[in-house]
Amino acid sequence: LIPCRQGVRALPPRTQAGSMPLVGRLAPSKPYWLCVGLGSRGLVYHAWLGQLVAAAVLADSEEGLPKELLAWRGVASGAAVFEAP
Repeated sequence: LIPCRQGVRALPPRTQAGSMPLVGRLAPSKPYWLCVGLGSRGLVYHAWLGQLVAAAVLADSEEGLPKELLAWRGVASGAAVFEAP
């Protein structure tokens, strides 16, 4: 782990399904995975998403992740509509 003095809160873009967490591999050639943007639903979904991401990491594949949670990849940079704070 790297010491960090600042951070950024991940707020996922609003979709037709609502505000969905950002889950999946960060980049195809990198070993970094995301499970962020849970917001107020984090207490409800953290265990389920943790199991899904752990299984995906061990299998080195995103095939077991719901497609709705991978939709953040299809959003063009700058095109996402974010909720106001």
